[in-house]
Amino acid sequence: MFRRIQHDVDGRITVVERIYTEDMRDDPSSHIYIIEDDSISDLDLCFLWYYENEQRLPRLEAPISIDKTSIIADGIDTAILTGLPNPTKIVVGDNLFTVIVEDGSLELTFDLPGTYQIHVDPFPFQYQEVQIVAS
Repeated sequence: MFRRIQHDVDGRITVVERIYTEDMRDDPSSHIYIIEDDSISDLDLCFLWYYENEQRLPRLEAPISIDKTSIIADGIDTAILTGLPNPTKIVVGDNLFTVIVEDGSLELTFDLPGTYQIHVDPFPFQYQEVQIVAS
């Protein structure tokens, strides 16, 4: 069995399809590659690998850290994410808001109590999630 892998212009794998013929060939101009490696799951291909210069490479962990995961919901107390590669896409909650960080850090404050999921996508590094509780 073979898999057809397609990636976007940045190298992010966007499509993984199982195919049963080897008639298809790599087409780097269309960002399409055919692989015969079943040791990596489809999901891991998307989240743990990317393409650069026609080579599949592992997405390494970014050196991201957060100073605290619990803050006061007063609009003043902050949690600070640091070590963010430039650029990094941050999504808070289910698209509560999205920001592109370009200076390596992000300060988060909340004025409503709740548990907030912070989705960190520092491509080509690995996707990460952080949870902040504001009370």
